[in-house]
Amino acid sequence: YSYVLPAGIIGVAFWTTVAVRFPQMVSPEFAAVNGLSFIWSFFALGRYDRDQRADQRIISQLTHETQYDGLTRVRNWTTFQQDFNDQFNSTDQLALIAFDIDHFKSINDTYGHLVGNQALMVVASTLQRYLHAKYPAGHVYRTGGEEFAIILPDTDRQKATAIVLACEELLRSMPIRYSQGEFHMSASFGLALASGHKTGDATAMFKRADHYLYQSKRAGRNSVTIEGITMSAMRNPSAHASNEEA
Repeated sequence: YSYVLPAGIIGVAFWTTVAVRFPQMVSPEFAAVNGLSFIWSFFALGRYDRDQRADQRIISQLTHETQYDGLTRVRNWTTFQQDFNDQFNSTDQLALIAFDIDHFKSINDTYGHLVGNQALMVVASTLQRYLHAKYPAGHVYRTGGEEFAIILPDTDRQKATAIVLACEELLRSMPIRYSQGEFHMSASFGLALASGHKTGDATAMFKRADHYLYQSKRAGRNSVTIEGITMSAMRNPSAHASNEEA
């Protein structure tokens, strides 16, 4: 309608003026040919517009599929690499959380892979909702099978610590429901921070967060390691603190 109505009004006004002022120029055959041409041109324009919209939807869908994980619907490893490199190079304060689900193979073996997939989806959606409500700049990424990451731009140590502890508690307290009941699970977390004049590169920071994650696992799982200091689920620093510098 936005295409046809303005042009139709202008066309009718024009040909009415011509017919009144120069009646000898307008024959019924001439008017019919112009009318049909007008209708056909706007039919073709409307069809072109529909095809363009369909192409845009397909491109948008393909772009989404290349950027997001098909199961959990959070951003995938490729998008994580791009986003993390961009944030590392453009943000003064940056926090990176790496975590994975504890004993995930046991969940698959005990409850089946469908329930395991459901657990992954619940983890991703729960933490993404939390970040959307509390810290919209942060995003969850699925970086591997049961491994995830959260990028927190413009986040200092105090805020990042509060976020990672809240995420750990959320995962520990949420039930995973299935046909025969429900169960709870936990995750191990590693938090790395960068601020001011960063040393190293984005890859080194990611490796540091991943190292802290596995430090949490070695400390008994269900733990958070913040720049080398491991805290249990009860928030007490453990004896597994690293001697590495932050």
